[in-house]
Amino acid sequence: MIISPGEASTMAGRRWKSAISSALQRAKKGGEPDPWVVIGGPANTYTHYIVTPEEYAVQRYEGASTLHGQYTLDAYIELTLKYLPYVSEDPPAISAPVGPLPPINAPDGSLHLNTGVVYDNPPLGKKFGDVLLQPEPTYSKSGRGSVVEVKFVGANPRNNLRSENDYVVIEKQSSVGVWEKYRGDEDWEVTYEWKREDGVLGTSEVTAKWAVSELGDRGAADKGRYRVVYFGDRKTPLTGKIVDFKGVSEVFAVV
Repeated sequence: MIISPGEASTMAGRRWKSAISSALQRAKKGGEPDPWVVIGGPANTYTHYIVTPEEYAVQRYEGASTLHGQYTLDAYIELTLKYLPYVSEDPPAISAPVGPLPPINAPDGSLHLNTGVVYDNPPLGKKFGDVLLQPEPTYSKSGRGSVVEVKFVGANPRNNLRSENDYVVIEKQSSVGVWEKYRGDEDWEVTYEWKREDGVLGTSEVTAKWAVSELGDRGAADKGRYRVVYFGDRKTPLTGKIVDFKGVSEVFAVV
């Protein structure tokens, strides 16, 4: 499998795959099946188009967007053939050179245009994670437009970007009464919305929605008992300390 950082034209892809296939044919041992070569890209970055020298000479859209010149394809083929032995059953004894690594610009090396979070406060008489709007007691998995909506007293999500974690999860109660994650805000049918209610007081509101009847990546919701859980992080007004908190809705049923 050729993992390409750029977009190869149809003919460039054919030539690239043909070159790799020919090399594999020459290297294969008796009884091995013929090689099957596929090309996938763009991957990990974007180096624009990869076209044949003939396509580059015409300078139509793809050729004019090939940034590294008419021999771009030849360079990719040469490098792929150079490192092809390293994926064989008997790779060379000398390790392949790592080469230059791309810079990691997040989080310290990035240019931040957003102003920093000054502080967060709950509304008077409320505390972080309090539920402002509870879900309905029941929702139908077969009814069109059946959407769970819950509102929480929240805080600025930029206090913690929660990489590889959730701001909102839908928990389902198991047969033994244990609450387990059922859906997260990575699912299409779950949405998370933050709104700054008052910039001076620092109050925020978070709205979580779950479309139980929509066929997302994992299908419509199962019948059962559920609750919505919100994970937030607040910034204290005086010390600037980041403190995590959690809000939990009332239990509702999907029928």
